[in-house]
Amino acid sequence: MSVVAMNRPSTSPPTTRPPRRPVVVRAVDRLTPRFIRVVVAGGLADWPEPGPAAHTKLFIDGALRTYTVRAFDRAREQAVFDVYLHDGNGPAARWAQSVRPGGALELGGRNRSTFAPDDESATYLFAGDSSALPAIATCLEALPAAANAIVIACGEGYPLGAEVEWAVDDDEFVAAIRSVEADRAWIACEAGLMRRVRSELLDRYPRERLSTRGYWKRGEANHPDHDTGDDE
Repeated sequence: MSVVAMNRPSTSPPTTRPPRRPVVVRAVDRLTPRFIRVVVAGGLADWPEPGPAAHTKLFIDGALRTYTVRAFDRAREQAVFDVYLHDGNGPAARWAQSVRPGGALELGGRNRSTFAPDDESATYLFAGDSSALPAIATCLEALPAAANAIVIACGEGYPLGAEVEWAVDDDEFVAAIRSVEADRAWIACEAGLMRRVRSELLDRYPRERLSTRGYWKRGEANHPDHDTGDDE
């Protein structure tokens, strides 16, 4: 006997998206030739506290982009975003270069952290390209005083407040990561490069002590922000 399933109304509660939060640009500063810092304020008194490497959505001129919350001041209801100007002059890059104090935009209702320190005396490896440097900066600021950090970066210079080994290209970046011995590793960069690094590190780190993220992808305008490379 065959049974035909009938369509029935779902009994699950509807999924609700957190409200967008309108904010106003308070300050704009060019940190480096390719990094622009944008400070926004307003309506953030009850915004969820962002942790290390927390990211949220920015609704910019009809486009939706994900950015690290570089800093947050609840008393002033201010959030700071450091926007990297990728090649291609996309909508976020055009916005960052033209926005002025008084400009309006909206933030997503959530911000999600992708790093939490544990062992106070552990050695942490942080590695990333230019897109990940603001997130690495927040991770470094969250480390216990007794922790050790090794930072490997590829791309545009950025104020990290720590000693950095700079790689000039992808091959040098991978080789530098390969040479490091650490207790935990946090890697974020272009999605293809991330998978290349992850495939090597899975032989050296338990999955729970390895965090990888593809922050962007060559040839793709708006790569998903949840690409962790778990398909490796």
